[in-house]
Amino acid sequence: MLHDASNSRAAGADLGALHTTHASLDNWFLTLLQRCAEPCAHSNLTRTSLTMRTRAQHRVTRSLHRLGDDPLQKVLSYLSVGECLCGPGSVSKSLLAMAASTSLKRVRGLESYTLRGDEHGIVHALATSCGTKLWPSRLVQRQEYRDPLRTVALPPGVTYRISRVKHGVASIDDETYGRGHPPLMQKLHGLFEADLDPNKDDTLSTGSDCHLDSGGILIKLPLQLRASHFRIGFGNCGSWTFRNWVFEAYSENENMWHTLYNSGGVSPWADEFEQYRMGELRVFPADGSFGASQFRLRLTDDEGAPGDPDDDPYGQCQCMHIRGLELFGTILPPWRID
Repeated sequence: MLHDASNSRAAGADLGALHTTHASLDNWFLTLLQRCAEPCAHSNLTRTSLTMRTRAQHRVTRSLHRLGDDPLQKVLSYLSVGECLCGPGSVSKSLLAMAASTSLKRVRGLESYTLRGDEHGIVHALATSCGTKLWPSRLVQRQEYRDPLRTVALPPGVTYRISRVKHGVASIDDETYGRGHPPLMQKLHGLFEADLDPNKDDTLSTGSDCHLDSGGILIKLPLQLRASHFRIGFGNCGSWTFRNWVFEAYSENENMWHTLYNSGGVSPWADEFEQYRMGELRVFPADGSFGASQFRLRLTDDEGAPGDPDDDPYGQCQCMHIRGLELFGTILPPWRID
């Protein structure tokens, strides 16, 4: 029983230190599970050992209340006082049951959630249920004589629309098929494909995104995101031509588009002039001060750029083979990702 009391003291010390170190709930929870997994001696209780164990439990309880605004304090608020008084073993079991409950899922969406880093953003979160599932795939085929290609599927709740003007002719592309498209063929778009494989992109990159007069890619999310940065790559084509463009977010309150990033007439892959290769993934800041569910990449005119017709054989035309599109920032409540 002394061993059990020492385990309780150790758990209490870990919880008390959590307030000063501000460790994440996940790290604390893994430590707690490891503590609880250690074997405990199950012997007859004596009055002395029972008193020692009770005092240890009280110290654990007092440590929990000293956590203040720590995320663990919020989680433990869903547990009863009796469960917290029964020691870390009972708390860990209750936490496991609570983590899988529907009530936590509902409450989680009542506060904002920040997507950090520059690898997994909101698109990945929606496609994989915040990393708990594999990203679904789909088969696409460009021509009948080509082998089908397996690529990432459109994330649930996400819609897109690609608008193009080429040689003065306008067209719009989305997941809805128009006349002449086989009903079983899936759309050829690589918007969210971050695996920049030239062999794969031989199927995804089509002439419809080459040498455009103008164009744009509209993305609609099923929630509000206050964007802090975004990421794009480029298909196996003339990435250096993608130089005049902006990244925008739509404000529903003001009923207007706001520019979050402007390329300033410089391609992210300008150093690959006249090189036909994949444009590696690049991350750009987004000056987002409000929540939005609609974002777009839009080609802009390059009026008055000196020397373009002579220096660039394609004049002011640009390619728009966007790959690996991902958005980062803070998800605003209410939100839900199943």
